[in-house]
Amino acid sequence: MVKIKIAGAAIAAALVTPALAQFKPTPGFEWSLYGRVYVTAESVKSGGGTAPMSSRSRISDNSSLLGVRAEKALVGSLKAWGQLETAFKADDTTGGTNNFANRNSGVGLTGDFGNVFMGRWDTPFKVSQLLSVDPFGDLTIASPSGITMRQLAFDNRASNVLQYWTPTISGFMARLALTSNEGKSDAAAAPGTAAGANPRLYSGSLEWTSGPYYASYAYEKHKDSIGNVAPTQGTDETGHGVAGKITMGWAQVTAQYGQYERTDSTKQKSGMVNLIGTFGVHQGIASLRRSKDGGANGTEQPQCTGIALAYKYLFDRNLDFIGEYVQVNNKTGGLCDFGQNGVGAAATAGGGDPKGVAAGLRYTF
Repeated sequence: MVKIKIAGAAIAAALVTPALAQFKPTPGFEWSLYGRVYVTAESVKSGGGTAPMSSRSRISDNSSLLGVRAEKALVGSLKAWGQLETAFKADDTTGGTNNFANRNSGVGLTGDFGNVFMGRWDTPFKVSQLLSVDPFGDLTIASPSGITMRQLAFDNRASNVLQYWTPTISGFMARLALTSNEGKSDAAAAPGTAAGANPRLYSGSLEWTSGPYYASYAYEKHKDSIGNVAPTQGTDETGHGVAGKITMGWAQVTAQYGQYERTDSTKQKSGMVNLIGTFGVHQGIASLRRSKDGGANGTEQPQCTGIALAYKYLFDRNLDFIGEYVQVNNKTGGLCDFGQNGVGAAATAGGGDPKGVAAGLRYTF
């Protein structure tokens, strides 16, 4: 029995030691493990449409994640870096919902010239027009992206992407992104289908930060694609957006406005304005959102508004509690929904109006 235990220990050491050796301190090498667990309890419903959804309770994950980031100093300011970030569902594991490395993951080089990398990453449009100004971080049912951002179509984390970020000069920074076209179809072109499609994404932003002020402009194009998700030959989308933020003592005001075009559809205009008040450990949030048009040419155009009210208790830099009330009003059509964990197209069709309350905890490390 002793020999078996010794042999087992030797085998385990042989297997584990090479992996552990990668994390031993070496000159110029740094790595970190980080994560977030964010779960809310919700009560949601949708009424007034063609298929109303009765009130129901839910436990919802809100992009819980685990990541590892490492960087190695090379020459002068030049560093190599790599990041693997994966989502996990803290509420359930149904439907293959725990996919590995499906968040911001890539490898690149950074230095005085800026940052260039490849992998899977949030687009410059999403970063500058949503993440930089949304007080909810594009998380929970209070996320505005179900009304703004062309109803999630420009809320993209692009796969197979090459990005370049300039260094910050006098407060200005630019980001550029281009995806590969490995999803290209060699079949005969059939407009409106994936056959013959050559999908690509182009995205860029210019951001300016100076003390309490932030402003940005962004452009994004989806070629032969709807929402950078569904390859569609002959259908292109373009988006232009401007965003801003100002902080004055306890108050912060953020806003965003965008215009979005899609082949054979009218131009959609949408925007939001948010007020955030922080008083020690207490924080209140009020958000108003609106979207108009964007339906197929020659049809009744969709229009919606939405509000989100929230209270946060900030225990410390790692833990906070949030309580939310969210309402979406589809005045015509049924395009708009919660930004995350929506009730679905069937429940919003014909003017369905989602409503919900949520409360939960977020822990980051």
